[in-house]
Amino acid sequence: MDESKTITTILIDDHKMFRQGIQLLLEREGIGIVGHAANGHEGLSLVEQLRPNLALLDVDLPLLNGIELASRLRKECPWTGLIMLTAYRNHDYVVRALRAGAIGYVWKGADFSELVIAINAVSQGQAFISPAVSNGILSSYLKNETGLLTKMDVLTPRQRQVLQLITEGRSNKEIAALLSLSVKCVEKHRSDLMKRLDLHNTAELVMYAVESGIARAASIYGAASVASALDLVNETE
Repeated sequence: MDESKTITTILIDDHKMFRQGIQLLLEREGIGIVGHAANGHEGLSLVEQLRPNLALLDVDLPLLNGIELASRLRKECPWTGLIMLTAYRNHDYVVRALRAGAIGYVWKGADFSELVIAINAVSQGQAFISPAVSNGILSSYLKNETGLLTKMDVLTPRQRQVLQLITEGRSNKEIAALLSLSVKCVEKHRSDLMKRLDLHNTAELVMYAVESGIARAASIYGAASVASALDLVNETE
């Protein structure tokens, strides 16, 4: 590939070894990796600073998940094409990602050649979805499986972000610092979430977040079960 036409890319994934492996493979294809990020906040900052052609991002990211990150990037960094590179294949994640601003969606279980095709397509303004994913979308649309999208739409982007951080076990003070808010503002967001969702405690908020795909208890608490995760969250209240 001509050096002047190198596609600059940022990798946003919380698994360092995965990022390093993908970088090695992509650089063999002449695709330049200009930065790595391990969470959504780092990813947003790097894209703003480095202005890459593309960003490859996972759905399941700490602090700011990939779908919320895609939504922010579409508004704040429209020059960067977004490709979800994730293990999720189900209809709801795919549609939410596309609605958020991704124009590529590549399943991690696919052959590496699919990622190269996606990068070349998205860099030219074209869309790409892994066949294993697109087949599932068609099947889900035929069955009219849209329940989780309705659930997600009742929350604002800020509420979803606060909910993710609550689910990660962050205290009100930590959330306030991460989002540059006052503790009272975070407390109000927590109260508004419970009222809007008709939930009554943090444990129920965590269950809602896990069921809606905003966050995953298994990934947040390592090998802990959902029940163990709820115990940990209750201890932080």
